[in-house]
Amino acid sequence: MKKRILSEIIVAFLAFSMSYLATGLLTDITKNLYGRPRPDFLSRCYGPKGISDLESYWLTLPSNDPLRANALTSGQKEALALYNSSRAEPQGDYENKKNKNFPYIEDIGPIIQWHECINDSEKLLVKEGRRSFPSGHTSFIFAGAMFCALYSGYWLGTWRSSLALGLGSKSRNFPGVSAKLATVFVFLLPAIYVGASRTQDYRHHPSDVIAGAIIGSVTTFITFFQYYSYRRMWR
Repeated sequence: MKKRILSEIIVAFLAFSMSYLATGLLTDITKNLYGRPRPDFLSRCYGPKGISDLESYWLTLPSNDPLRANALTSGQKEALALYNSSRAEPQGDYENKKNKNFPYIEDIGPIIQWHECINDSEKLLVKEGRRSFPSGHTSFIFAGAMFCALYSGYWLGTWRSSLALGLGSKSRNFPGVSAKLATVFVFLLPAIYVGASRTQDYRHHPSDVIAGAIIGSVTTFITFFQYYSYRRMWR
């Protein structure tokens, strides 16, 4: 029994590690090849210069529209003040719109090179800011959730019941395919929540999350059945 338990642990570890390694490899290759800017790229680009962590100064670029002149939040005002203080020459009073060089949202072009940004942190802009597609958090959480769902469903299929239920004394699968499918949804619920949260904090586009979920789920599904029997799973 001890040898059987040890062998099952080793096989599960090999299947799990293979699925994670394959998921990470596909995710990183796609991220580097695609290079899609994150939804918060403008905040990274036009955040205060010299600050690598913009969490405290994350902002939506203000509008140059006079009707929105008084719509600046306290965070935007603080970021604007830091922006002005980082310039070689004072750029004027942003409250009165005298700073013509400040990047209002209407002045942003359709294509922005990272070296044109105010913030000069290459890590913040390139290594992190242009690695949006696909979502790494989503691909890994779906890989883990899919493995847990498949592993639970696999062992649920090994339970047998001798209840006749009017169909004779033949042994029946317990608790059945419906319980196996239920485990899939139970484990996928937290994964879906994590994926949704990546769009709420403007780190990823919805398509990034969907692609990450597909990569993590499909890769784990394929690698799982390299170690476990597909027929035994669904018999």
